Amino acid sequence: MPTPPDRFRREIALPDGRTLGYAEVGDPGGRPLVLMHGTPSSRFDAVLLDEPARRAGWRILAPDRPGIGRSSPLSGRTVLDWPDDVRALLDAAVTGPAARSPVALLGFSGGAPYALATAHRFPERVSMVAIVSGWGPPDRPGAYRGVPTAERLFDAVARRAPSLTRGALAATSAILRRIPALGAALLDRRVQLDPALDPFLESVRQGAAGPTDDLRLIVLPWGFAVGAVEAPVHLWHGADDPEIPAHHAEFVARVVADSTLEIVADGDHMLLFTHADEILGALAERSA
Repeated sequence: MPTPPDRFRREIALPDGRTLGYAEVGDPGGRPLVLMHGTPSSRFDAVLLDEPARRAGWRILAPDRPGIGRSSPLSGRTVLDWPDDVRALLDAAVTGPAARSPVALLGFSGGAPYALATAHRFPERVSMVAIVSGWGPPDRPGAYRGVPTAERLFDAVARRAPSLTRGALAATSAILRRIPALGAALLDRRVQLDPALDPFLESVRQGAAGPTDDLRLIVLPWGFAVGAVEAPVHLWHGADDPEIPAHHAEFVARVVADSTLEIVADGDHMLLFTHADEILGALAERSA
C-alpha cells in the first residue's frame, strides 16, 4: 500500500514526551483551522477536505487523539485533557502573525465534544467553533432518542465493557485490512475513499485501545457544561443523519448563547464531506 504524503503524517513532540501526529491540508498560507476527527476515526478525515479548504482559504491542522494513528497513548485521559494537546499543536505549528490570533475549531461527529472542550478550556485561543454532524452531551434526558438500536448497544458496551469494544474494533480492522475496498463500500457512495488513507484503519494503527477510549469518553459525561462555551458555535446537521439525530445539534444551539444552526434538508451523516465547499466557505465568511 502506498505511503501517504508527508503532510498527512506530520508529528510534534508534546511537553510530556508523547508524540502528536497530525495531517495538514488546504492552503499552506491560509487561516488556521483545527479539525477534530470523528470516532472511531483519525486525522485522515481531513484528506477529503484538502481542495475545499484551499478554495476557502483554510489551513487545516487535523491531529490524532491519544492512542490513535500516530499519536502516543495517554493513560487515564479525559475529554478535558485533549485541549492541552491542541494548544501544544498550535504553539508548534502556527507561527508568525497568525500565532497571535485565535483560531477556528471544527468538530465532526464524535469530534464535537473535543472541539467544545477546547473552546471551554482555552477561550482566548478560539475564535469560533464549527460542529458538523456532531454528537451532543450523552447525559441529558432524551440523548438517545432516535439513535439506532445498534448504535445504542455499541455505546452501552463501550461504557460498561470496553474490552468487548476493543475486540469488535480489532476484528473489524482485520477484515478491512484483508479487503481494503470494503471500507470505501461502507461509506456514503458520494465520498470517494483512497484505501491507503482509510481513516478507520489509521485509527487502529496502534491497536484498538485508543479508539475504544475515544468512544468511551464521549458516551460518558464530558466533565464540563456545554452552555459555558463562550465562543460563537456554528452547527450544521443533516436532516437525514441516520447515526446522530438532529436534536443533538438543536440542544447545543439552545444552550450556547452565541450559536447558529443549519439543518440541511438533503444532508446525512457525511455532511462535512458532501457539503465541504458550502460549510468551509460559510466559515471563511464568518471569520472575516
